[in-house]
Amino acid sequence: MGFLDDLVKIIKAPPAKPPQKISSKAPPAPPVRIQSAVPSVPRRSLSLYMPELKNGVELFKAPGNTVHKLKDYYVVDVETTGLNPRRDRIVEIAWVKVQNSVIIDSFTTLVNPECSIPADASRVNRIYDTDVATAPKYAEIRQRVEQELIGATVIGHNVTFDLNFIRYLLGETDGRIVYVDTLALAKRIFPELTSYKLENLCKSLHLSQQSTHRALQDVLSTKDLFDACTVGLLRKQDEDKAKRKAAKEAVQQERLEKFRKSPLFDVSFVFTGEFGMDCTALEELAKSVGAIARNTVTMRTDYLVVGKIANLSQTEREEKLGKADKLITKGCKIKKISKAQYLDIIAEAERALRM
Repeated sequence: MGFLDDLVKIIKAPPAKPPQKISSKAPPAPPVRIQSAVPSVPRRSLSLYMPELKNGVELFKAPGNTVHKLKDYYVVDVETTGLNPRRDRIVEIAWVKVQNSVIIDSFTTLVNPECSIPADASRVNRIYDTDVATAPKYAEIRQRVEQELIGATVIGHNVTFDLNFIRYLLGETDGRIVYVDTLALAKRIFPELTSYKLENLCKSLHLSQQSTHRALQDVLSTKDLFDACTVGLLRKQDEDKAKRKAAKEAVQQERLEKFRKSPLFDVSFVFTGEFGMDCTALEELAKSVGAIARNTVTMRTDYLVVGKIANLSQTEREEKLGKADKLITKGCKIKKISKAQYLDIIAEAERALRM
């Protein structure tokens, strides 16, 4: 039985492994994954809208008659991933600070939008994902933007576009920004031009700075454009003033020729009280003979026509009668006359004109 037992063991045992060949070569190393030296930009869908602002910074347009007087302000520009401030993001922001019409400080930075930059936007501003990968994010520049721009006067080209993006950058921060738009200003001052794009305005007006669709360069171009608009605005104001003066002199000359014979030419009448007829009709009588009808008593008033004053309040009496009495005591030659005396004076002037 010993032989049979040994045979069974041999049959049941697993086959022996063939001997391995010993190689002099080292085993291949595992593949190495090469890490990029530039951090990647976090990807986020551009269709993700920011919450609509319920409060936030308020924007106010500067009064047109104060623009040429501005000496202290900021000039601002932003480059963005698109056109919608709720959906798109700033990728670059720049400004210069101006005091007494001189640049005293500047700021510029790329901004990480935390999303990919569309190819269309990059073709315009030449800013790509790799450029903004290590740039500060909205939260990191918010305080600087708030400290500089809130409460200031801000100038820019189509500046409401820039400011709406800045509003969303600042979120629910309270405050106000007064703005001047050089796009609207240029259209007003240079109506003969055919294009009001910043780069075309720089060329048409022969400005030293040229637009490049990069924030700081566009800021400097906008500053030059604003200076040119200010000069143009002052020139236009002088021209308009000269035109108004010429028109006024022409009207006065025409009146002089028409009412040359009137003894009431340029004589000033003011009316107070009740006259039993429409006061407008009495005023038109004065104008028909070259006189002037005014609403307030001044040192240049010649006649105060007084009607019934029983129903006038004390305030109404003081407004014209009281003021006339005070001016008379100071030596002004204001004559107080009745309605009948007024009509007699008008009739005499009408007779003189017919002669």
